[in-house]
Amino acid sequence: YVSGSASGLTETALRPVAADLVAHGTNDRVDPGVLAAAYGNQVGVRAAQPLVAADFVSLTSSDASKSTSPGKVFATTDAFVRQFPFVATTEGAFASDAILLSEASAFRLGVQPGDSVSLAISGVPKSYRVSGILDSAAAEPLFASGDPNFEGEFSVVPDVVVMPYNLYRADSLSVISPTAPTAKVPADAQVYVQLDRSRFAGDPPTAQKQIDAFARGLERQNTGQVKVTDNDASALNRAKNDVLGAKVLFIFLGLPGIAVAGFLAYAASQVFREESRREVGLLRARGANPRQVYATAAVSAVILGIVGSFLGT
Repeated sequence: YVSGSASGLTETALRPVAADLVAHGTNDRVDPGVLAAAYGNQVGVRAAQPLVAADFVSLTSSDASKSTSPGKVFATTDAFVRQFPFVATTEGAFASDAILLSEASAFRLGVQPGDSVSLAISGVPKSYRVSGILDSAAAEPLFASGDPNFEGEFSVVPDVVVMPYNLYRADSLSVISPTAPTAKVPADAQVYVQLDRSRFAGDPPTAQKQIDAFARGLERQNTGQVKVTDNDASALNRAKNDVLGAKVLFIFLGLPGIAVAGFLAYAASQVFREESRREVGLLRARGANPRQVYATAAVSAVILGIVGSFLGT
Protein backbone atom coordinates (compact mmCIF):
# COMPACT_ATOMS: atom_id res chain seq x y z
CA TYR A 1 0.00 0.00 0.00
CA VAL A 2 2.77 2.45 0.95
CA SER A 3 4.73 1.68 -2.23
CA GLY A 4 1.61 2.19 -4.32
CA SER A 5 0.93 5.55 -2.68
CA ALA A 6 4.54 6.62 -3.31
CA SER A 7 4.18 6.04 -7.06
CA GLY A 8 2.49 9.43 -7.48
CA LEU A 9 4.47 11.36 -4.89
CA THR A 10 6.92 13.05 -7.30
CA GLU A 11 4.31 15.43 -8.71
CA THR A 12 3.13 16.42 -5.23
CA ALA A 13 6.66 16.93 -3.91
CA LEU A 14 7.74 19.15 -6.84
CA ARG A 15 4.62 21.30 -6.95
CA PRO A 16 6.17 24.14 -4.87
CA VAL A 17 9.41 24.13 -6.93
CA ALA A 18 9.24 26.75 -9.71
CA ALA A 19 12.62 26.13 -11.39
CA ASP A 20 13.88 22.55 -11.53
CA LEU A 21 17.45 23.40 -12.54
CA VAL A 22 19.63 26.52 -12.57
CA ALA A 23 22.72 26.51 -14.78
CA HIS A 24 25.51 28.84 -13.61
CA GLY A 25 28.29 29.95 -15.93
CA THR A 26 31.75 29.33 -14.49
CA ASN A 27 33.70 31.70 -16.74
CA ASP A 28 33.24 34.91 -18.70
CA ARG A 29 32.81 33.08 -22.02
CA VAL A 30 29.32 31.86 -21.11
CA ASP A 31 26.50 33.80 -22.78
CA PRO A 32 23.31 33.02 -20.84
CA GLY A 33 21.11 34.13 -23.75
CA VAL A 34 22.74 31.65 -26.14
CA LEU A 35 22.72 28.96 -23.47
CA ALA A 36 19.02 29.49 -22.71
CA ALA A 37 18.13 29.21 -26.41
CA ALA A 38 20.06 25.92 -26.67
CA TYR A 39 18.45 24.45 -23.56
CA GLY A 40 14.98 25.58 -24.61
CA ASN A 41 15.17 23.50 -27.80
CA GLN A 42 15.94 20.27 -25.94
CA VAL A 43 13.41 17.49 -25.48
CA GLY A 44 12.18 17.45 -21.90
CA VAL A 45 12.59 21.22 -21.30
CA ARG A 46 9.44 23.30 -20.92
CA ALA A 47 11.15 26.66 -20.38
CA ALA A 48 14.70 28.03 -20.23
CA GLN A 49 15.35 31.73 -19.62
CA PRO A 50 18.54 33.73 -18.95
CA LEU A 51 19.25 35.79 -15.86
CA VAL A 52 22.36 37.70 -14.82
CA ALA A 53 23.01 38.53 -11.17
CA ALA A 54 25.56 41.30 -10.63
CA ASP A 55 26.49 43.98 -8.12
CA PHE A 56 25.76 47.63 -8.78
CA VAL A 57 28.02 50.41 -7.50
CA SER A 58 25.53 53.18 -6.86
CA LEU A 59 21.82 53.98 -7.06
CA THR A 60 20.69 57.59 -6.56
CA SER A 61 17.65 59.74 -7.10
CA SER A 62 17.54 61.81 -10.27
CA ASP A 63 18.70 64.95 -8.44
CA ALA A 64 21.44 62.99 -6.61
CA SER A 65 20.09 64.13 -3.22
CA LYS A 66 19.41 60.59 -1.99
CA SER A 67 21.25 57.33 -2.48
CA THR A 68 21.30 53.69 -1.41
CA SER A 69 24.05 51.32 -0.44
CA PRO A 70 25.62 49.17 -3.18
CA GLY A 71 23.25 46.32 -3.97
CA LYS A 72 22.24 43.68 -6.46
CA VAL A 73 21.00 43.95 -10.02
CA PHE A 74 19.18 41.13 -11.80
CA ALA A 75 18.84 41.25 -15.57
CA THR A 76 16.32 38.99 -17.24
CA THR A 77 13.67 38.72 -19.94
CA ASP A 78 9.97 39.36 -20.15
CA ALA A 79 9.49 35.62 -20.76
CA PHE A 80 11.28 34.86 -17.47
CA VAL A 81 8.85 37.15 -15.64
CA ARG A 82 5.89 35.32 -17.21
CA GLN A 83 7.17 31.78 -16.68
CA PHE A 84 8.79 32.03 -13.23
CA PRO A 85 7.23 33.64 -10.11
CA PHE A 86 10.38 35.33 -8.82
CA VAL A 87 9.84 38.80 -10.32
CA ALA A 88 6.55 40.11 -8.95
CA THR A 89 5.56 43.69 -8.26
CA THR A 90 3.59 45.44 -5.55
CA GLU A 91 3.17 48.48 -7.85
CA GLY A 92 3.58 48.89 -11.60
CA ALA A 93 4.96 46.14 -13.85
CA PHE A 94 8.10 44.88 -15.59
CA ALA A 95 8.80 46.79 -18.82
CA SER A 96 11.32 46.33 -21.63
CA ASP A 97 12.67 49.89 -21.34
CA ALA A 98 12.64 50.49 -17.59
CA ILE A 99 13.72 48.99 -14.28
CA LEU A 100 12.12 47.70 -11.09
CA LEU A 101 13.30 48.81 -7.64
CA SER A 102 12.97 46.91 -4.38
CA GLU A 103 10.64 48.36 -1.77
CA ALA A 104 13.59 49.37 0.42
CA SER A 105 15.36 51.20 -2.42
CA ALA A 106 12.21 52.99 -3.54
CA PHE A 107 11.56 54.13 0.04
CA ARG A 108 15.13 55.40 0.54
CA LEU A 109 15.11 57.31 -2.73
CA GLY A 110 11.53 58.52 -2.36
CA VAL A 111 10.57 57.38 -5.85
CA GLN A 112 7.53 55.68 -7.34
CA PRO A 113 6.65 54.18 -10.75
CA GLY A 114 7.19 56.78 -13.45
CA ASP A 115 10.11 58.52 -11.73
CA SER A 116 13.73 58.26 -12.88
CA VAL A 117 16.86 57.18 -10.98
CA SER A 118 20.58 57.08 -11.71
CA LEU A 119 22.17 53.62 -11.69
CA ALA A 120 25.86 52.73 -12.04
CA ILE A 121 26.51 49.02 -12.46
CA SER A 122 30.25 49.26 -13.00
CA GLY A 123 30.89 52.39 -15.04
CA VAL A 124 29.35 55.79 -15.59
CA PRO A 125 25.87 56.22 -14.00
CA LYS A 126 22.93 56.16 -16.41
CA SER A 127 19.39 57.39 -15.99
CA TYR A 128 16.59 54.81 -15.98
CA ARG A 129 12.84 55.10 -15.66
CA VAL A 130 11.25 53.14 -12.81
CA SER A 131 8.30 51.06 -14.05
CA GLY A 132 7.42 49.28 -10.82
CA ILE A 133 8.23 48.27 -7.24
CA LEU A 134 9.62 44.77 -6.75
CA ASP A 135 8.08 42.33 -4.27
CA SER A 136 11.25 41.48 -2.35
CA ALA A 137 9.82 38.34 -0.74
CA ALA A 138 9.10 36.73 -4.12
CA ALA A 139 12.62 37.58 -5.36
CA GLU A 140 14.50 35.86 -2.49
CA PRO A 141 15.24 32.63 -4.47
CA LEU A 142 17.23 34.74 -6.95
CA PHE A 143 19.85 35.29 -4.25
CA ALA A 144 20.83 31.61 -4.10
CA SER A 145 24.59 31.19 -4.34
CA GLY A 146 26.05 30.03 -7.64
CA ASP A 147 29.22 28.82 -5.94
CA PRO A 148 29.21 24.97 -5.73
CA ASN A 149 30.90 25.24 -2.33
CA PHE A 150 27.95 27.23 -0.97
CA GLU A 151 25.08 25.62 -2.86
CA GLY A 152 21.71 26.31 -1.27
CA GLU A 153 22.87 29.37 0.67
CA PHE A 154 21.23 32.79 0.28
CA SER A 155 22.76 36.25 0.64
CA VAL A 156 19.85 38.69 0.50
CA VAL A 157 20.44 42.45 0.27
CA PRO A 158 17.76 45.14 0.67
CA ASP A 159 18.68 47.25 -2.35
CA VAL A 160 17.73 45.44 -5.54
CA VAL A 161 17.26 46.42 -9.17
CA VAL A 162 15.63 44.24 -11.83
CA MET A 163 16.17 45.30 -15.42
CA PRO A 164 15.59 43.85 -18.90
CA TYR A 165 18.39 41.54 -20.07
CA ASN A 166 18.88 43.36 -23.39
CA LEU A 167 19.10 46.70 -21.60
CA TYR A 168 21.72 45.30 -19.23
CA ARG A 169 23.82 43.91 -22.09
CA ALA A 170 23.64 47.18 -23.95
CA ASP A 171 24.36 49.52 -21.04
CA SER A 172 26.50 47.56 -18.59
CA LEU A 173 30.30 47.61 -18.74
CA SER A 174 30.38 44.72 -16.30
CA VAL A 175 32.02 41.54 -17.52
CA ILE A 176 29.81 38.50 -16.92
CA SER A 177 32.30 36.57 -14.81
CA PRO A 178 31.96 33.80 -12.27
CA THR A 179 30.91 34.60 -8.73
CA ALA A 180 34.04 34.52 -6.58
CA PRO A 181 35.39 36.43 -3.55
CA THR A 182 38.29 37.71 -5.69
CA ALA A 183 36.13 39.08 -8.50
CA LYS A 184 36.15 42.88 -8.66
CA VAL A 185 32.67 42.99 -10.21
CA PRO A 186 31.02 39.67 -9.32
CA ALA A 187 28.40 38.57 -11.81
CA ASP A 188 26.66 35.26 -12.25
CA ALA A 189 25.37 34.24 -15.66
CA GLN A 190 22.45 31.88 -15.12
CA VAL A 191 19.80 29.95 -17.01
CA TYR A 192 16.63 28.94 -15.16
CA VAL A 193 15.24 25.66 -16.50
CA GLN A 194 11.77 24.23 -16.04
CA LEU A 195 11.53 20.56 -17.03
CA ASP A 196 8.62 18.55 -18.41
CA ARG A 197 7.67 16.71 -15.23
CA SER A 198 5.33 14.31 -17.02
CA ARG A 199 8.52 12.50 -18.11
CA PHE A 200 9.57 11.83 -14.50
CA ALA A 201 8.88 8.58 -12.68
CA GLY A 202 6.23 8.78 -9.97
CA ASP A 203 8.61 7.26 -7.42
CA PRO A 204 10.83 10.05 -5.90
CA PRO A 205 14.15 8.08 -5.85
CA THR A 206 13.75 7.09 -9.50
CA ALA A 207 12.73 10.63 -10.46
CA GLN A 208 15.82 12.00 -8.69
CA LYS A 209 18.06 9.72 -10.75
CA GLN A 210 16.39 10.93 -13.96
CA ILE A 211 16.84 14.60 -13.01
CA ASP A 212 20.47 14.02 -12.00
CA ALA A 213 21.16 12.40 -15.37
CA PHE A 214 19.48 15.31 -17.19
CA ALA A 215 21.50 17.89 -15.21
CA ARG A 216 24.77 16.10 -15.91
CA GLY A 217 23.81 16.01 -19.59
CA LEU A 218 23.41 19.81 -19.60
CA GLU A 219 26.83 20.20 -18.01
CA ARG A 220 28.46 17.91 -20.58
CA GLN A 221 27.18 20.13 -23.39
CA ASN A 222 29.44 22.90 -22.06
CA THR A 223 32.12 20.97 -20.21
CA GLY A 224 33.93 23.09 -17.64
CA GLN A 225 31.80 26.16 -18.38
CA VAL A 226 28.52 25.35 -16.63
CA LYS A 227 27.59 24.11 -13.17
CA VAL A 228 23.96 23.00 -12.73
CA THR A 229 22.14 23.38 -9.42
CA ASP A 230 19.32 20.88 -8.81
CA ASN A 231 16.44 22.60 -6.99
CA ASP A 232 14.35 19.41 -6.98
CA ALA A 233 16.78 17.37 -4.88
CA SER A 234 15.73 18.60 -1.44
CA ALA A 235 12.01 18.22 -2.18
CA LEU A 236 12.47 14.70 -3.52
CA ASN A 237 14.71 13.74 -0.60
CA ARG A 238 12.00 14.86 1.82
CA ALA A 239 9.43 12.81 -0.09
CA LYS A 240 11.75 9.79 -0.09
CA ASN A 241 12.21 10.11 3.67
CA ASP A 242 8.44 10.37 4.13
CA VAL A 243 7.97 7.11 2.24
CA LEU A 244 10.67 5.43 4.32
CA GLY A 245 9.06 6.71 7.51
CA ALA A 246 5.66 5.38 6.41
CA LYS A 247 7.14 1.93 5.75
CA VAL A 248 8.83 1.89 9.16
CA LEU A 249 5.56 3.00 10.77
CA PHE A 250 3.74 0.19 8.98
CA ILE A 251 6.27 -2.34 10.27
CA PHE A 252 5.97 -1.18 13.88
CA LEU A 253 2.19 -0.72 13.86
CA GLY A 254 0.90 -3.01 11.12
CA LEU A 255 2.85 -6.21 11.76
CA PRO A 256 1.94 -6.43 15.47
CA GLY A 257 -1.69 -6.07 14.45
CA ILE A 258 -1.30 -8.90 11.94
CA ALA A 259 0.37 -11.06 14.61
CA VAL A 260 -2.47 -10.40 17.09
CA ALA A 261 -5.08 -11.19 14.43
CA GLY A 262 -3.27 -14.44 13.61
CA PHE A 263 -3.15 -15.44 17.27
CA LEU A 264 -6.86 -14.72 17.74
CA ALA A 265 -7.69 -16.73 14.63
CA TYR A 266 -5.64 -19.65 15.92
CA ALA A 267 -7.30 -19.45 19.35
CA ALA A 268 -10.76 -19.41 17.77
CA SER A 269 -9.91 -22.43 15.64
CA GLN A 270 -8.78 -24.33 18.72
CA VAL A 271 -12.03 -23.54 20.51
CA PHE A 272 -14.14 -25.02 17.71
CA ARG A 273 -11.77 -27.84 16.89
CA GLU A 274 -13.48 -30.52 19.01
CA GLU A 275 -16.94 -29.46 17.91
CA SER A 276 -15.89 -29.62 14.25
CA ARG A 277 -14.37 -33.07 14.80
CA ARG A 278 -17.68 -34.36 16.21
CA GLU A 279 -19.61 -32.88 13.28
CA VAL A 280 -17.26 -34.53 10.78
CA GLY A 281 -17.62 -37.87 12.61
CA LEU A 282 -21.42 -37.57 12.50
CA LEU A 283 -21.35 -36.85 8.74
CA ARG A 284 -19.07 -39.82 8.08
CA ALA A 285 -21.30 -42.07 10.23
CA ARG A 286 -24.27 -41.10 8.06
CA GLY A 287 -22.41 -42.09 4.92
CA ALA A 288 -20.75 -38.84 3.73
CA ASN A 289 -17.55 -39.42 1.78
CA PRO A 290 -14.37 -37.27 2.25
CA ARG A 291 -15.16 -35.07 -0.80
CA GLN A 292 -18.58 -34.19 0.63
CA VAL A 293 -17.07 -33.42 4.02
CA TYR A 294 -14.49 -31.08 2.43
CA ALA A 295 -17.19 -29.41 0.33
CA THR A 296 -19.36 -28.81 3.41
CA ALA A 297 -16.40 -27.30 5.28
CA ALA A 298 -15.51 -25.07 2.32
CA VAL A 299 -19.08 -23.78 1.94
CA SER A 300 -19.24 -23.04 5.66
CA ALA A 301 -15.93 -21.16 5.54
CA VAL A 302 -17.08 -19.04 2.56
CA ILE A 303 -20.38 -18.16 4.23
CA LEU A 304 -18.65 -17.25 7.49
CA GLY A 305 -16.09 -15.13 5.57
CA ILE A 306 -18.75 -13.22 3.64
CA VAL A 307 -20.89 -12.58 6.68
CA GLY A 308 -17.84 -11.59 8.76
CA SER A 309 -16.60 -9.19 6.09
CA PHE A 310 -20.05 -7.61 5.79
CA LEU A 311 -20.37 -7.15 9.55
CA GLY A 312 -16.81 -5.86 9.79
CA THR A 313 -17.41 -3.03 7.32
